Amino acid sequence: MRCNWRQYLFIGLAGLGLLLTANPTLAGKGNNGGMHRGKGPPAHAPAHGYRAKHSYRYYPNAKVYFDVDKKLYFYLHQGNWLSAPKLPALPGFDPQDFVPLELATDSPFKLFEQHVQQFSAGKSKKSAGKKP
Repeated sequence: MRCNWRQYLFIGLAGLGLLLTANPTLAGKGNNGGMHRGKGPPAHAPAHGYRAKHSYRYYPNAKVYFDVDKKLYFYLHQGNWLSAPKLPALPGFDPQDFVPLELATDSPFKLFEQHVQQFSAGKSKKSAGKKP
């Protein structure tokens, strides 16, 4: 008795179905076999950008952010946030008067209102060591 290609296909698909139902980890169901299925990598694995923190310097007196890695400033101009590798002349900007920040966003200005409340003038790195 000869088997044609349809019979081989049927036997192959039936075998694959049995394999997947017999081993739920291969089908992506049941116990995940130690594999992490949530968003992003598991806590013990390197993030490779997923949970990466961005380093900034926030200058509260001038309301300016500086991205340490990208060497880019974010500043307010006529109600809009702009970015530039160099700052225009801004009143109140002192390059030594900043607060270091580690944020999980590449847009630090989205947290601007929070930072204004949290870091009023006088709470920056420069004034942190001074006694009142």
